[in-house]
Amino acid sequence: MYFIFLFLETLLTILVLAFIAMTGYEFLTARGSGKRDECRGAASGDSGEPESSAAPVPDNLRNDSDLPAVSVLIPVCNEVLAVKRLVTAVIEIDYPRDRLEVLVLDDSRDANAREIRSFVLEKSAGAPFLRYLCRESREGYKAGNIAFGIRNSRGSLIAVFDADAVPEKIFLKATVPCFIRDEKLRAASGGTSGVRPLGFLQTAISFSNEPENFITRFLGLEVSHKDSMTAGQNRRDEYASLTGSSCVWRRECIDAAGGLSSQTLTEDVDLCYRAQLLGWRYEYVTGTSTQEELPNTMAAMRVQRHRWAMGLIGNTFLYFRKVLASDFSAGKKLAAILVMSQSFILSGFYLILLGCLPAALAAEHHGVYFNVLCLALLISVILWAVNTMGIGVRKSPAVLKDASGAGERETGGADQGCGDFSGSGERAEEAAGPIERGALEYFGYVLMYFPLSLYYFMALLENILGIRGSFVPTPKRGSPFVRLPRAGAALLLMECFSLIYSLIALTVSIINASWWTLLYTSLTAAGFALALLLPCFSGRKRRA
Repeated sequence: MYFIFLFLETLLTILVLAFIAMTGYEFLTARGSGKRDECRGAASGDSGEPESSAAPVPDNLRNDSDLPAVSVLIPVCNEVLAVKRLVTAVIEIDYPRDRLEVLVLDDSRDANAREIRSFVLEKSAGAPFLRYLCRESREGYKAGNIAFGIRNSRGSLIAVFDADAVPEKIFLKATVPCFIRDEKLRAASGGTSGVRPLGFLQTAISFSNEPENFITRFLGLEVSHKDSMTAGQNRRDEYASLTGSSCVWRRECIDAAGGLSSQTLTEDVDLCYRAQLLGWRYEYVTGTSTQEELPNTMAAMRVQRHRWAMGLIGNTFLYFRKVLASDFSAGKKLAAILVMSQSFILSGFYLILLGCLPAALAAEHHGVYFNVLCLALLISVILWAVNTMGIGVRKSPAVLKDASGAGERETGGADQGCGDFSGSGERAEEAAGPIERGALEYFGYVLMYFPLSLYYFMALLENILGIRGSFVPTPKRGSPFVRLPRAGAALLLMECFSLIYSLIALTVSIINASWWTLLYTSLTAAGFALALLLPCFSGRKRRA
């Protein structure tokens, strides 16, 4: 028992140091995520602040014939209602029709495939640039589907949307100029300034169902924090982990990085890591906001977060050494390591729970060092929670007027970004006031990180053991989710085990007067109880 306690002390030491470093990094990075009026022009290497490009799009590039061809890819798998909304929105995007193509890449089967195909063919009568493609097999899952779409597309720029996305009409006005400016700046430099080419960009995302329930409000705030981090990383020209929806890629960058790969379950992060290691630059653009949907049940959240955890941890194993061996500056390498280590830090909290029972049984061995470690961890977690919950007040997103996507919608996009090539200055209007959140709800958000730590811990074990899970899409409105996936069932069972284990460790802590383990197991028991009880209240909605 004593040796197990020593292992726990070592784990605590590592976790405290990592968490303090992560909290400091997140605080500094998010505080540097201020608004920008234009694309971030040429990056000045790995050191110093990137130079800003405030130059307007040149007049000789305002003609339609001078604009690059754009291929919009929509990978779908059974999301019937969602894809109808998305297709309806995408064919209304403001861009020259002879420079635009929209490819619906359908991995659906049976009745869903027939319905989606019929809808797309009907819409294509008035939008000849809209095409329906269906491959013979689902090899490579979503990554394979997108790769199939790229092979069958013609655009020099590739935009990708998840099935539940609803972009604004100005989406391409806010993004294409970034690539035009980049080409202009690099051409003007004559290739002698060391300017890194812009390979891809990510746009701001809002959520149409964020006010729906506790789960969506928690996930919305979590994503808002990540967006703030990404904006700060972009501003500081640091390594970032970008999402694969509502993004635009230069085809040349995709080809240079080796294309989409299904080697991990997060093909988007995999590709953006490879591109950054090859020297391609990215942008985070806030001039347009795409609406998407958040998982609104614990079952859907388990599926999504377990898949993300599997992919993120797998990508870290793949690229950690490559980052260390890269020509990044020491500061940029450290930032990249902190970005990639987040999944490991989160899974470490579950390891602490597993160590609480032996620590409570070995209460007589608790010394000054153990108490200092626990106090340091408590303080750093409080600072992290305040920092995370306090960054960016997310606005109430729009309510889609028509479930099919046919109606107009209000938007919650920011009013800054790359600009637009038409000079219209059109911007999204802010939505209603902030979503109401009380102190008790914020405390509930903190508790929800304990179930998340379980999902990441399980993903870490699976990666270490070489278990390659299948790609399970996050359930969307209009997509079937009849039975609980194997991964979701296993996580549900582990949540039950974790609650029972927490209560046992809590009881032993009380008996042996182990106050630190008592505090921790009380929180973990509350967190897992909350996750298990939330489905009982899933029907309750809260007004924003």
